[in-house]
Amino acid sequence: MFGSTVYIETSIISYLTARPASDLLAAAWQKVTIDWWDTQRHRFDLSYRIWWSKKLAGAMTRRLPGGLQPW
Repeated sequence: MFGSTVYIETSIISYLTARPASDLLAAAWQKVTIDWWDTQRHRFDLSYRIWWSKKLAGAMTRRLPGGLQPW
């Protein structure tokens, strides 16, 4: 059973789909985001706004992580 609905903003998708960052702070955000995605996302109903999936055309849209539902 799912918990609360969590809105996934574009920065989360960016951290999940980007190449590893060379900047230390950006790399840390990527790691925290990936760790949360791998261990916690199953506890929530995940959603995103359809308008930004259209806005993120190209590789990022094709690489959207599983488990997301349009909002």
